[in-house]
Amino acid sequence: MTQTVVNAPYWTETAKIPSQYPYLSEDITCEIAVVGGGVTGALCAYQLQKAGIDTVLVDAELFGYGSTGSSSSILQYDFDYELKGLKELIGIEKAVRTYRACIRGLDEIEQITKELGANVGFSRRDSFYYTPCEYGAERMRQEYLLRRHHDFPVEFLDSEKAAERFSFRVEAGIYTSGMAGEINPYRFTQALIGEAVELGMRAYENTPVEVVTPDFDGITLETKRHHKIRAKKMVNATGIAAAREAARHLVQLKTTFCVVTAPVEDFSGWYNRCIIRDDGDPYIYLRTLPDNRILIGGLDSCHIDENGKLARLIKAPLSVQCKYTELEHRLFSMMTGISNIRAEYHFSGTSVDTGDGLPYVGTLPGYPNVYYDICTGSNGIVFGQLAADLIRDLYLGGDATDMDLMVFDRLKF
Repeated sequence: MTQTVVNAPYWTETAKIPSQYPYLSEDITCEIAVVGGGVTGALCAYQLQKAGIDTVLVDAELFGYGSTGSSSSILQYDFDYELKGLKELIGIEKAVRTYRACIRGLDEIEQITKELGANVGFSRRDSFYYTPCEYGAERMRQEYLLRRHHDFPVEFLDSEKAAERFSFRVEAGIYTSGMAGEINPYRFTQALIGEAVELGMRAYENTPVEVVTPDFDGITLETKRHHKIRAKKMVNATGIAAAREAARHLVQLKTTFCVVTAPVEDFSGWYNRCIIRDDGDPYIYLRTLPDNRILIGGLDSCHIDENGKLARLIKAPLSVQCKYTELEHRLFSMMTGISNIRAEYHFSGTSVDTGDGLPYVGTLPGYPNVYYDICTGSNGIVFGQLAADLIRDLYLGGDATDMDLMVFDRLKF
């Protein structure tokens, strides 16, 4: 009998490393140094090098591990905040523009996957956001009307219509056609880096940057082995580390939990294998994988970290196991039409909660020549693509579209 693999993210556990990159062993110069070799940094480095900008990518560990390896890799036009909730935070114009920007980001990612020509597990999907509770039905209907008013391709499902498509209880839900996707984050990261290297980018793994010295003419990065990178600009795409440095008072850290099953034979009761998310607090989400596995995740916690510790101090293995057990129970109870569901992988990862679900991108006073690229969270890959475009355009002096949605001072957590 196969046992469940614990604390080993499915994406990296099941993949071979396609390329290995050296550590930095000399002093070098470049136009832009990108620090952070997860999917956010890889997207940024790819877009910069593709634009003809001499780029260097470095990471303290192997590329594609860390938060990228523990991602659910769901790509969405809607994310942690309903349109109505986002409207109350930033206004309807910016809220609608945010949703539309996410659609643009999804379209761009799809185009990039075609350009790369590699199997990165990308699929375009429909999505279903729903409530199982009677008291949430009217709120869901109002959310649907607001989205329809702004021309998003949505359909309202009441309990009867939903029962024709899904095997689990739904009081009301919003079905959206073609505005979601799924991807393999590790393969995508590796393919982006490989293509950027083909275009002339230099990439260095196992190269911790320990000292950063910005000045008015550029920036100098010194590694643990005392080699230096002299650049005009630096992009800090180190995820949680960047958030702690630049926006500690604006963010909270949260840990999300994921279960991946063995392959199943069919998806009865799961209409079109769409992306599914409920309106719980904390919520859960479901997606499928190309080899017919199911990923269910969520039940986010601000108290349990990725190492299974409460308050980052006390080991709490039972609390972590309870999260995985609840996810499995929810999956079994929802997908009653699917036989022989069996969990094979348990893993968790920590991300940044910015208060409105949007990334923090751009510069800060006191940090000359540093661009921050903080795009973790439920829609981190889509936001990573939008941020990559933004940083490229900032460097080239172009029109930084939607910059006002991502600046640091847009709200206080």
